[in-house]
Order: sequence, then structure tokens, then C-alpha cells
Amino acid sequence: MVKRSKLLSVLLSGAMLTSVLVGCGSSNETSDGSDNSSSDGKDTLVVWSHFQQNEVDALQDVVKQWGEENNVKVDLKYDGSEFDAMSQALQSGKGPDVVLGYPHDNLGKLYKAGLLATCPDDLIDESLYSSENLFDSVTVNGDRIGVPVCQESIALYYNKDLVSSVPETFEELIKIGKEKGFEFDLTNFYYAAGFLLNGDSYIFKNNNGTLDVNDIGLDSSDAIKGLEFLKELVDEGLMASDITDDIAKSDFQAGKTAFYISGPWNVDSTKDANVNFDIAELPTLNGNKLSNLTTIQSAFVPSKSKNQDLAWELIKYLSENASQVLFEEGSRLPVLTSAMESDWFKSADYVQGFLDQAENGTPTPNIAEMSTVWNPCANNIKSVLNGELTAEEAGKNMVTQIKSAIAEME
Repeated sequence: MVKRSKLLSVLLSGAMLTSVLVGCGSSNETSDGSDNSSSDGKDTLVVWSHFQQNEVDALQDVVKQWGEENNVKVDLKYDGSEFDAMSQALQSGKGPDVVLGYPHDNLGKLYKAGLLATCPDDLIDESLYSSENLFDSVTVNGDRIGVPVCQESIALYYNKDLVSSVPETFEELIKIGKEKGFEFDLTNFYYAAGFLLNGDSYIFKNNNGTLDVNDIGLDSSDAIKGLEFLKELVDEGLMASDITDDIAKSDFQAGKTAFYISGPWNVDSTKDANVNFDIAELPTLNGNKLSNLTTIQSAFVPSKSKNQDLAWELIKYLSENASQVLFEEGSRLPVLTSAMESDWFKSADYVQGFLDQAENGTPTPNIAEMSTVWNPCANNIKSVLNGELTAEEAGKNMVTQIKSAIAEME
């Protein structure tokens, strides 16, 4: 998802790894190689969850039920490790048996390092899920290395006291936005990507499930039109070129703007601000629906787990039985069709717009090379907004700079 601070990750990794090695070993062996079964002879599965603590607390009953049915002790705990700390823990062999709620776009780097087990072919019934794209998010080079658990997408917040409905097109929205206000974090590529990935454009070409890092489509005609549209938002005075999400959110929650693009993570604070709002899918641009980047929270089994079969069975159970808990505790969008059609989901406020937009979206590429995309895209968008580059020049720059960064990885 949004790019994390590399420096913070490095600083945290040593401290995180120390705590990992001391207390959170994999299920069958401790650091001295002894058996780590529970005192009553049950197998033990250690699960690290990247969901928030309140979600982990609520999931305890779900994993307990599975454990009782399968005579397994499940040790589920919250883990907020940054990528480097997680990678080192998995390399050490002292990591967990299951990692739950992990952003799918980091899976490619773990896969490339040989740290992920392959999902059994017959584990998951894909027909139960809402989209094939969900499984693209947990597949690298043809290998299924995880299971989708829930998903996130941005969408359009709108103030119902300022506008009665959402226009069907962004061309119309600009006209209304000049009077009523429209803001979002323009230079954050996670938010801006949908305007570029419109029509025939793409980040990495998808060739039958394999992403081609040598074929980058951010200089396509539709991507250039998207960049020109972002520049138009600034030129028409709807927002400043240096706007941040904090500013855009604050203005929307203060009732200063009618429209705001963000994700479900800002629903609660907007409710607390007493805004009369709702959520809708993004309008079309140039006649096309916006294919924004989405994030899939996944579950996977580390390659060094000694209880892989049991671990995958637990993941299967969680994928089928945790949707309601994760939605109610963390506003996580489900991935199962049955959950989307359930009364508890359909009767909830604010969710349908996010779900509609998620269905239009594309999972953020999960390969290691995606890490080279964020900075060149953000920097070149800034240059377009500031009038330093044309959209065509910025598109070419993005492709050149990403390819150069990928070459440095090899």
C-alpha cells in the first residue's frame, strides 16, 4: 500500500527481530531445537496477525473454535513488524506458522527470498470469491503463496448537506467541485493511480498472470490523459499542487468541501466529526471507470514452518469464518460472495461505495519490483502539477526511472 519509511523499517528491524527470536518461535521447535508442543500433547500453531489489536482480540474465539475441533492449540498474537523485521524473523526459522492480515503487495519480496510456502492446489474454492483479481494478488510467477482474507479500496466521500448526489463523470464533478469543493492527496500514487490506470494503461503488463517488469505502461495515451486531468484540478483552482491527505481530510470533515477521496480508514473519524456523508464509487473519466489500486489483506505460511498442513487448514477456516468479525471490528471489506450478500454486510452504512470501487480496481502489483514505482510516480506527478514537466514528459520519465531502479535491484 502506501510506501513505508525505509529508515524507520531499518531502525525497527533489529529491535523487532530480538523480540521475535526470544518469544515467538515456530510451532514445533524452540531456539534449542526442542519440541514446542503444548503440555497436554496438542500441536501448537503460532499465528502473527497484522490486523489491529481489537481485531486480534475478537478473532480469538474464532481460532479457539477451530483449535477445539482439531485438537490444536492456536497462539494468536498481534504483530506490527515492518517488512525488514518480518523478513528477518522468517529467515531465522523462529517466526510463526501463519501470518494473517499481511498486505499482499509485500508478498513478492518474501517470495523472491524463498520465505513463503506454496498453497495446496485444492485448499480454496475460488468460486466462493467475488473476483479472480483477488487470487492474482496472492500469486507470483504462477505460484499461489497466500489466501485473500479481506480487501481495501479508496472511494469517493461526499457531503450530503452540500450535494444531493454524485455526478456520473469526473468532468461533471469538476464543475460542481469549483463551487462546492473537491480535494484529495494528488501526489500520493496510491490515490492518484486510478486516474493514470485508465483505459489502455498499466504499471507492469500482465501476460497470462505473470507481470512483465520490462513492459511498463505509464507513458500510454490514457495515462497521459490522467496526468493532464490531475493538472487540470490544480489549474482550475480546486486544490493546491502541494495538498496533503491531512489537509483534504480536515477540510472535508469541517464541511468545507463536498468531495474527498480516501479509504475506509477515515470513516470513523468522519462520523466523529458529525458530517452527513456517504460513500460512492469514483465517477468515470474519459468514459472509463477508474481502475484504482486496491490492497488485499492476505494470509500465508512461512516456508520454515514445521506444521504447514495444519497451518493451511487454519487459514482456510479463517478465510471462511472471519469475515464478519473483521468487518465489524476493523471495517474490512469481505472477499467472499456469501459475506457480501449477508444481511450484516448489506445493512451496514458506508460500505457499498467502497465495495463497488474495489470491483473496478486492480490489486497493487505484488512483485518486488513494485517498490521502485512509488517515488518516480509521486515525483513526476508533482512536476506536472507545478508546471515543470508536461504530462508526456512525466510519463516517459516514470518509465525510464522505474526501469533504471529495477536494473539496480538485479
